[in-house]
Amino acid sequence: MKPINFAQANQVLSAPDGWDKTANGECGDLHVINNGHCIVSCWHPSPEELALLNQGGAILIMVYGQNHPPLQVSAAGMDYLETPEDKKGSPEEIINKLARKTFANARTSSGKTVN
Repeated sequence: MKPINFAQANQVLSAPDGWDKTANGECGDLHVINNGHCIVSCWHPSPEELALLNQGGAILIMVYGQNHPPLQVSAAGMDYLETPEDKKGSPEEIINKLARKTFANARTSSGKTVN
């Protein structure tokens, strides 16, 4: 997966201090929207990863360290990320809009209510 820049991004995260690229590999920049409470980033699967997902594969998440922060993983079309209405407001309002749309999409696609 490759991280992508997106219209609502308001911060760029870089490799942490002391990152050893020889031991841990490259750590590129990550464009995010940050509202002080949560951070959202966007990723594109490679054609090979997309093929695996379409064949029933899974998305793996690796977190460096010994604790796993709470996270939400979802999918969105680029129109979802580029909607002019979603660019309006504070980072808090934008993240809330994105979260509402994600939960609505999850309910729609599964037919079940997501708690």
